[in-house]
Formats: sequence, structure tokens, C-alpha cells
Amino acid sequence: MDPRISAALGSFDFSADFIGNSQLPLLDDYRRHHARADLSAHNLLVIQHQLGTTVPLVQALIDDGIDPNRTWFVDIPYSTHPDVREALLQLAGDPTHCPALFTDPLVDYTSAQLTRVISTLFDMLDHHCNADLIVLDDGAYFLRALSVLHAISHEAARAFAGARMIEQTTRGHEFIKSHADDLRQLGIRATSIARAQTKLQFEAPFIGASVATALASKARALRPEGVSHVAVLGYGAVGEACARQLHHEFPRANMTVVDNDEEQLRAATTAHPGATVQARLAETEPRNPHELGQFDIVVGCTGRNSFTLEDRRLLAPNAILASGSSAAVEFDRAGFVDLADYRENDEVEILNRPEAHAMGIHADIRLRFERGVEVTFANAGFPVNFDGRRECLPVTAIQPTRCLMYAAVQQSLEQLDAVLHGLGKDADEWIHARGLAHLAG
Repeated sequence: MDPRISAALGSFDFSADFIGNSQLPLLDDYRRHHARADLSAHNLLVIQHQLGTTVPLVQALIDDGIDPNRTWFVDIPYSTHPDVREALLQLAGDPTHCPALFTDPLVDYTSAQLTRVISTLFDMLDHHCNADLIVLDDGAYFLRALSVLHAISHEAARAFAGARMIEQTTRGHEFIKSHADDLRQLGIRATSIARAQTKLQFEAPFIGASVATALASKARALRPEGVSHVAVLGYGAVGEACARQLHHEFPRANMTVVDNDEEQLRAATTAHPGATVQARLAETEPRNPHELGQFDIVVGCTGRNSFTLEDRRLLAPNAILASGSSAAVEFDRAGFVDLADYRENDEVEILNRPEAHAMGIHADIRLRFERGVEVTFANAGFPVNFDGRRECLPVTAIQPTRCLMYAAVQQSLEQLDAVLHGLGKDADEWIHARGLAHLAG
């Protein structure tokens, strides 16, 4: 890890509300040193976290020619901040250019979010905003929506052919890779920044530290008895940083790291010699067949469903399940809720259903399992660091990612084929180097 990142990790208070800024100095720097494209012929769809630093990114694209009246938004509900939402819709000049707020913590998130995207695409078609479209995505929702429309033979599936989609998450990147045929059939040109060195080496340590800090705060409130065993699922860039910070937060706790990649397992063994390192969560054996599970905290950092209904046997009483990756995919929350709804004998039960609904999308969901074990889905199963703040990372830590998105838009304009490309090395290295310089002050 670059020493400038190490120094910043030690100096930032990740529990603070980083208000964000109307300016992104690194993005301004990039735009001064690189030729700008004319975007006046394009429509824009922004499926992004509505956080403070999203506003100057969208403003930069408008400055490059995007017509605000042809700009549409679909927020990521668990990160939406009302002030940022208002600022973005003011840029668009039309409050109807974003679906209504979604705040239910118990509804199946994946289905609800996909419905919100599809309804927005229909609205865009009604306003003839489908041609020459640029999409800033966060989870491949645009391709997911078109793939569903294509699967049911809906004519709208082909209406967005030629669109340029910019993806930033590992989850979205992997979905696009596995649906290459859909890209070709739908005529979608995709660029991903998820594997850029700036995302992996610069952003990830800050995300991991933010997740671990938020989780530690939750644990102190929800587990006054303390934490004796932590499980980290996934030892990629974020999981590694999260494990490091959790070890700092709970130095006496046992740790289990789960990852099916041999290289990452070796890295975890080296970094945490006292930890249990294994390829599958199913390899974990209860301490005693007649005792309850051992994990007090389970944090998922894989970008996929890493903890299933059957894995609940591994949870200690009053355990906390926390996500460190996008959406609500790490834990089968919908499966747990369904289990609670349909078990007639109430062996599995949501204990705070009215309170959760009242609190909204950041509710901690409390469940009781068989044998009376009670556990908590922290932050409704959504990434635990997205807890209602306007921005959960300092501007200097998150602005390289916003700059990567901008650079990817510029690159995508030159792309002719309906395939997935990564961001060019030159742009990635420039942003990485200048981002470190900005970080160091």
C-alpha cells in the first residue's frame, strides 16, 4: 500500500459525515489536462449513489454539453441523501426525472430497484430520450433491465441500442462479463472501471476502513457483551482492507476469512497468521454439535450472495450480519424475510417489523431463529457504511472514482463495438498518480 494512503487511513475519522463539496479538484485537474468531448448530442441516465460528490460529476458532464432537460436519474435508495437528490433534480430542471423514493427495508430490494429502472426507461422513451444515451451505472442495472425486457420479448429492449454504459462496481462488472451475449444482442457498448488500479489500490482501502468503522460502531451499540469472533467473507480489495481495520477495532477477537481464490487465501494467511482461513463458509464446523454457532459478526465483501439460509447455524446469539459491498446481495435477506413470513410455527420471526418500517431503509432488522437465537441485519442488509450521511468518504478519497467515471465517458465515445472494455491504462495511471498527490496535500 502506498504510504500516502496508509497515512490518510490513520488520519481520517471515518465516522464523520463528509459533507462533500461542490468541486472535485482532481476532476477539475483532469479536465484541464485532457481534451473534452462534445456531449451535446447525448442523453444521460445516472444510476448512482446520490451522495455529495455525485453533483460535481454530473455538472461536469452538463458543462461538456449534456442538456440538463435530457438528464435522468435513478438513485441507489440506501445511499440517497435528500439534499443531494434535490440538487441533482435542480440540475435536470424536472423533479419527475427520478422515480419516487423507495424506503421500505423489508421489500425484496432487487425486484424493487429493477422495477424502478424499467419504469424510468419507459418514461425516457415517452420523452424520446433513448437515442445516443450515456449511462453511469452502479450494479449493471441498465443491462439487467434491458435483459429482462428482451427475455419477455418487449419491444423496448432494442430501443436503447447504441447506448454507452459506464460501470463502476465489481458486482456490475461480473454481471456484464457473464452476459456478453446480451450486450451484443442489445447493442450496448460497455466500459468498466471496476478493475482499474485506482479502484482497487486507491479507493478500496478507504471503503474497507469505512465499512469496518461503521460496523464497529454498530457492534458497540448492538453487542454490549463484546465481540469474540469475526468472519470476513471475501478477501478482495475491500475485504482485505475491512479485515485489517476490524483487527484494529477488535484486536482480541478471533477471525475467520473465507475466499475461494487461492492467491487471496495466501494473502490472508500472511496478513493474519492467527486467523482461520478457508475456501468455503460451509467448511466451518460448530464448536460443538450441541452448542450454538460461533460468529458474533459476519461481514460480506464478495459482491455476491455469500451467506445463505443454511449458514444461520454458524451465528452466535445476538450476532450481527453486515454488508461491505453493493446492494443487498451478500446475505439472502429476502430469503430470511420469506422464511419468517411463511413459517407457521414462528420458529423464524422478524422481531421489530413495525419499528423497521417506521425507521425506513436504514433500519436494523432483528430476527429470531430456531432455538431462540436472535440476530441483526445491520442497516437492513445494505452496505453498513451507507448510513444516511451525505458522503461517507472524504473528498480526497472518493474523487478519483468520480474522475474515473468521467474519463470512461470520454473513452466510451470512441467505442464502436457492443462489448465490455476496461478503462485505458493511461487515464487510469494519470488519475491514480494525481489522486495520490491530492491525497498528500
